[in-house]
Amino acid sequence: MKRLVLFITLLVFSGSVFSQKIIKNEVDKFTKKKIVETSFERICTNKKMSGTFTEARIAFVLIDDASFMRIKWMCGQILSIQEGARIMFLDSNGETYEFRNKISAVASKGAGATGLSGSETFGFDLFATGDISTIVDKPLTDMRIYTTDGYVDFNLNSNAVDKISKLYKLFEEASK
Repeated sequence: MKRLVLFITLLVFSGSVFSQKIIKNEVDKFTKKKIVETSFERICTNKKMSGTFTEARIAFVLIDDASFMRIKWMCGQILSIQEGARIMFLDSNGETYEFRNKISAVASKGAGATGLSGSETFGFDLFATGDISTIVDKPLTDMRIYTTDGYVDFNLNSNAVDKISKLYKLFEEASK
């Protein structure tokens, strides 16, 4: 019985470690344009904001020839973000990379979740525009998202750079 539990645990863990993948790669039957979507990868966790657990995950999407960086953010409180709001990344050399939020949004229950976990937590499903390739293989350390109440800073996980780069390279290859 212990071996079975250990085997199942290792199987689940190994699936989550190497999980960067393309989840949609098709041609829209109406527009005849390619649609590509990657899995979500966690880039920061356990950031406390007003005493609430929060995390952010990132994915890349191609719809109607437009590429987006999709950010799922479980913020744990009601916030709003305006269309055109800045989403910035900072690297260890002090360089910033700026993106813009595509549509106005108000945090809602489950919007920042990528599965059952967090489905009762307030969050966002953001679509950021800008040159996504600029952050690939950069030594990213932080992310900032501007809300109508100010901004929220995030410390990126130590493996976020690797996850973002691998995920984007998969996305870029599938988008051709």
